[in-house]
Amino acid sequence: MKKYCSFFDGIKLIVIMMLLSNSLLFLSSSVIVHRHFDENKIFELIRIFGLFMYLITLLIVSYFILKKLELNINCKRVSIMKYFWVSIIITGLILISLKLIKLSNYLFSSILVGVASTEVNLLTIILILVPIVLLEEIIFRGVIFEGFLHRYKSWVAFILFYLVVYLIPLGLVKFINIISRSAEVRSFLKRNVDINFLFTHIVTIIVTLTIMWIFYISRDIKLTFFAKLLWELFILFFYRLANGHFFGILEKRDWWLLSGGIILFMLGIYYFYDYSKKGRII
Repeated sequence: MKKYCSFFDGIKLIVIMMLLSNSLLFLSSSVIVHRHFDENKIFELIRIFGLFMYLITLLIVSYFILKKLELNINCKRVSIMKYFWVSIIITGLILISLKLIKLSNYLFSSILVGVASTEVNLLTIILILVPIVLLEEIIFRGVIFEGFLHRYKSWVAFILFYLVVYLIPLGLVKFINIISRSAEVRSFLKRNVDINFLFTHIVTIIVTLTIMWIFYISRDIKLTFFAKLLWELFILFFYRLANGHFFGILEKRDWWLLSGGIILFMLGIYYFYDYSKKGRII
C-alpha cells in the first residue's frame, strides 16, 4: 500500500536524486575532459550533459522510487482563466525579478543557467526542459509537497518543503562538488562557474513560494507545471536576448518594471484565488 511522503522520505528522495545525477555527471564530464576538446567546447558540453543527466535521474526516480509513495494528479478540467491568471502572476514575477536580479549582476538560479547562454540549439534545450519541468512538478509538488500537506499543518508543510527541496540540496551540492569530481573537472569549473548572490536567492524564494501557493490553492500540478515552464522559458530567452542595449533599457526603466510587476502580481494572486475558491471551470 502506498503512503504519503514524510519529511524523511523527502530527504531520502532528494539525496538519492542528487547522488545519482552527480554520479552520472561525474562520469560524463570526466570522459569529456579527457577527450581533449577545446576549453570552451568542454564547458558547453559539460553543461548540456548535466541537463541531460538530470533528466535521466528524474526518469529513474519516477520509475523506481515513486511506486512506494502516493502521487496526486488532478485530472479535472482546469479553468482557462486560471491559466490566464497564473500567466499574469508569472509575468508580474518576471518584471519584479528584473529589478531585483540587477543587484546580483543578472544571475538567475535555474537549471538552465548553465546552457541558456551557450550556443546549444534553442529547440534542443526546450525539448529537454519540458520533460524536466514536468517530472519535477510530479515529484516535488505531486508527491513531496502533497505528502507534507497531508501529514503536517499547512505552514509546516511549506517550511519543510522548502527545506527539503532547496536548502538541503544547496548545501549538499557544494559538498558533492568537492568530493565527487576529478581534479581536472573541479579546476575547470572553478574558473568558470559564477558565484550565487543574495538577490538571486531572494528571487528564487519568491518564485518558489508563489508556485507552492498555486499548488496549495489548486492542488493541480498542471497549473504549477505551466507556471514553472513559463518561468524557465523566460530565463532561457532572457539570457539568449541579453546584450548591452537590452541591459541599458532595463537600467532606465527598472522602477517602472518593479511597479508594473507588483500590480500584475497582486492582480493575478487575487483573481486566481477568487476563481479557485468559487470553483469556476470557464
